[in-house]
Amino acid sequence: MTNAPVDISAAAIPADLSDINHAYAPYIERVRALLRRYSLIVNVVDTTPQGEDLAQQVAFRGLSGVPLPERLKVALDSVNERLSESYESLARRSDAEGVARFERIRLEFSLTDLDCDVLWILLCAETLVDILWLLRTLWADKEGIYPGRTFLAHVLDPESKRAREVVTSLSRSSTLFVHRLCVEIGANALEESSVAIAPSRLLLRFLLELEGELPSIPGLIALHQTKRAEADEHALPSTLDFLDSGLQRRLRTGFSKSRCFLLFGSDNTAPLRLACDVMASQDLPLIEVDAATLLEEGVEALATLLGEAKLRRAGIFFDRVEALGREDAEPLLTRRFFEMLSKTRVPQFHRATFGIPPHLRLRFARDLQAVELRLLPPGPEEREIIWSSRLAKYFDEKRVQPIAFAARVYPFGISEIDDAVSIAVLQAQRRDLKERLLLEDVEYACRSLSSQRIGQYAQRVQVMNTWDEVILKEETLAVISEIVRFGKHRVKVMEEQGYGAKMGYGKGLNALFYGPPGTGKTLVSGLLARELGLELYQIELSQIVSKYIGETEQRLAEIFDESEATGMALLFDEADSLFAKRTEVKSSVDRYANLEVNFLLQRLERHDGVVIMTTNFPSSLDEAFMRRIRFKAEFPAPESAERYLLWKTMIPDTAPVDAGLELQDLADLYEMTGGEIRNAVLRAAFYAADMGVPLALKHLERSARVEYRDGGRLMPPAICWSEDL
Repeated sequence: MTNAPVDISAAAIPADLSDINHAYAPYIERVRALLRRYSLIVNVVDTTPQGEDLAQQVAFRGLSGVPLPERLKVALDSVNERLSESYESLARRSDAEGVARFERIRLEFSLTDLDCDVLWILLCAETLVDILWLLRTLWADKEGIYPGRTFLAHVLDPESKRAREVVTSLSRSSTLFVHRLCVEIGANALEESSVAIAPSRLLLRFLLELEGELPSIPGLIALHQTKRAEADEHALPSTLDFLDSGLQRRLRTGFSKSRCFLLFGSDNTAPLRLACDVMASQDLPLIEVDAATLLEEGVEALATLLGEAKLRRAGIFFDRVEALGREDAEPLLTRRFFEMLSKTRVPQFHRATFGIPPHLRLRFARDLQAVELRLLPPGPEEREIIWSSRLAKYFDEKRVQPIAFAARVYPFGISEIDDAVSIAVLQAQRRDLKERLLLEDVEYACRSLSSQRIGQYAQRVQVMNTWDEVILKEETLAVISEIVRFGKHRVKVMEEQGYGAKMGYGKGLNALFYGPPGTGKTLVSGLLARELGLELYQIELSQIVSKYIGETEQRLAEIFDESEATGMALLFDEADSLFAKRTEVKSSVDRYANLEVNFLLQRLERHDGVVIMTTNFPSSLDEAFMRRIRFKAEFPAPESAERYLLWKTMIPDTAPVDAGLELQDLADLYEMTGGEIRNAVLRAAFYAADMGVPLALKHLERSARVEYRDGGRLMPPAICWSEDL
């Protein structure tokens, strides 16, 4: 049976009435025209011997140099006239459903008409069975699926009039391959012409309206479908609301120009939330990516990601970009990273936690024209506003304010507050399906979200007392007032008014409280932290100090870093065990002990946060350490007047008390600290409860004498208590 010449005329090709054929009809017809032109060029001439197959006929014509007959020239001119129409013109005159969708691809990637022809030949072979079989017939290969570069070049330019343009469009460095609109199948071959080419899954998903499906890209975390916020009195405030006017101006300018931002900030500064809010203001989505994981996969993964972002018109949030500056980072990969990003006009947010090397920062500025934004966590007042806004949905106005004030001590960012409220609601649902949110639920959520990174080294200090319960000497109270004043106005004076630039190091708030045990040092530390809107963590020195060289410094560095990142206040109890006087070096032990003190002094001086230290033995502290302490407050043992107030304050108003209870003699006779008085009052309350009578002087004196006995002190003469009572 002879092989007749292949006729790929419009009449010979049956029209497929599938959805794709309908949605993208103008482009499919153009592919049919391309194949018809190819058929005409390779078709036989009148003088070709009959009965030979197509390959022999084409070979005969090529050897003989026989021109096309006139009737084929006319047909070829007709086809070329149809193909002369640009894709832009095609889109303007067509009302097919998919035209606007493909126009988005063409414009986003700045594709030429030749690039578009390549894509549609590949797409038709992938999605339309009749086109696939026509291509197989032309290849003389009934099992082939994807065409190669040589065949595509012949179809695109059968008369060899645009050879340079065709080679450029099909090269691996072209837009089609760089942005992964096309992919190579079996791409191990070094020679490009021997590799088959297919449309990418990215392209197919978009044209088939399957954008909800995320590609499998290493490091891709999530797609955030952001939307412009609607008016809602209970809506969580936007992170943009808490940026100063300068940052907001740079953000607006940057988005309208380079659309690239380099964000410096820890998790509680809500860098991802900020990026989402920026994209939401434009009604555009955001793709979240872990940069370190993405870079491990090389430029292939980055190219796929960039193509995905362009098709979705999405921004990209690159987290952990400090990985680019690691010593083991591949220089070539870093260079390609910046090259590819500089050529891609998608909104980019690059986030580094604590900073990046100067050379990397320079590349962001030079190659990407990145706008730098240094993010700060919300302060206590801002956190109170956020909490109030979020809790208004669950509590009446009178209850919201005290709860928000109490919750502001947790150094949460705006996203963490949102998470805390969600956890509180879930906790309430476990107890009551009606979602009756209680204060305990909010406290539980806050504790659950509190930082766990230094949990093995520190314990959170919770203080339930108030300033009214603090009985101190006037001199001590004056120092405490100075500390509060410094803490509340530190940012205003140091940063806004410029005094910090004159000081260099030592801009943080550090204080030393010294005095005998039980005089209220820890209590006042907790009240101070609460007054400043901070969460206080007491460092467990037993977990910090290590016998191994350098390990103590490493643990302390982690604590100071976490404090700077989250804004928590640190309490070093028994500071003399860490900041003891340095000794003359007589052995390696002395040398390393001194190194630990030196390290602590340096970190304390550089630390911009709040650090409170307590000690019972101030004379044992290092002199250099004492010079670096901004505030020093003595907590002496209380005298008779203070002891009387302490006894009186420790007894609750709701407790049953003997009508004739007089506390002055007790205060004069028993020299006890506030901690001892607290213990004595509680013990006396149990004595009275056990006897079923109101609290009386005899119960209190009995408890006071127990405190004396436990402390190994000489007993004073009794007021009203005896062994017979």
